[in-house]
Amino acid sequence: MMRGCTSLIRFRPTRGFRGPAETGPRWFPSGFRGLTAKPPTDLTVQEELPSVEKNGFVIVDFTPEKVVIQFFAWKPPEPLEAIDTLQPYHILELKVPGAVGG
Repeated sequence: MMRGCTSLIRFRPTRGFRGPAETGPRWFPSGFRGLTAKPPTDLTVQEELPSVEKNGFVIVDFTPEKVVIQFFAWKPPEPLEAIDTLQPYHILELKVPGAVGG
């Protein structure tokens, strides 16, 4: 378990969450501006998962050795009942540096 301040130089931050706060067909970038979502061109980024224009959520599991992030998505006209049986469309596993077994 880590305590106190952590240097971001030593442990590179990882961002696993993204997307607009608004939802619905008119409010995604492609519907509102006629553009598809893309990473910024003025920053150096490593895009491991392309943006998706769906309503979604994540489930994050924390253990001392790793963090596992499961990404779920749904968008009309998919039926509401489909939400009950959603499977993750992507799973990101991040090892904790220096952890036993990590």
